[in-house]
Amino acid sequence: MNRMIHESVKAAIQAERERVQNEANCAEGPNIAPISQECTFANFMKCSPITFRGNEGAVGLIRWIEKTEMVFTVRKCTKANKVVFAAATFQDQALT
Repeated sequence: MNRMIHESVKAAIQAERERVQNEANCAEGPNIAPISQECTFANFMKCSPITFRGNEGAVGLIRWIEKTEMVFTVRKCTKANKVVFAAATFQDQALT
């Protein structure tokens, strides 16, 4: 039973990683290169980063981390902005 659960979680994580990789350009289309801009909060939010509520479990946490890192990469955010912008996606239990 534990092996089946482990394999199911592993498959879900892999599927989520593939989905995130397919969204690497913030849904602007595969043939359109994003215009390089300063990483502002408004630009960060245009990529629709997912929120983290703190009750999503391990798969939800990994999904949030990967999606948030992808947005940071696309928007070329500085380290200082990454902390502030990531914290802005926390909601509910993640804030306590």
